[in-house]
Amino acid sequence: MRELEKIYKLNNVKRWNGVFSLQQQSVSEHCFYCACISGMLVDIYNEVEDKHLDTEKVILRALYHDISESFLSHLTHEAKNTSEMLKEEVERQKNKGYIEWCRSINRPDLCCDKNIGDIENILEFSDTFDAWMYAYMELEYGNQALRSAYERLTVALQKQKETYRWAKIFCERYLKEEKYKPIVCSIK
Repeated sequence: MRELEKIYKLNNVKRWNGVFSLQQQSVSEHCFYCACISGMLVDIYNEVEDKHLDTEKVILRALYHDISESFLSHLTHEAKNTSEMLKEEVERQKNKGYIEWCRSINRPDLCCDKNIGDIENILEFSDTFDAWMYAYMELEYGNQALRSAYERLTVALQKQKETYRWAKIFCERYLKEEKYKPIVCSIK
């Protein structure tokens, strides 16, 4: 029962704590969006890379990637980066919580995979993209409080697009509208 409570608790943990926002997003919503985006990304990855990633594993990792926030709560990028020690401790606790979670649901395979680095890169992109989309939507609603987050996340996505072929293809395939120009057109 403890495992189910952790899942349901994520719906009550709000993202972007301490930041004025017009729309609330829960950690469970964020994980759902990350899982959807990761599924799209892994399909592209498997089309263009020499290695093959297990789609189910990637999607499950995305769904559970923030499970530790059921007891840690959500800390914004800015809050985590107030000190290097805090940032390292939060990451340590998140990783520890995730490993414990995988064991508790009898899925230790989600913690170790020969392609774990590639899986983590996909999860990082989907995590960044969802945060970017949230910030973008807040700006569209007139909330300028997330302008700096939007700009920081745009740069992060641009770098990921430069680094990973699958990320570039994702952007070219799904971000064709004018509003996505900061990501798509900034890198040739």
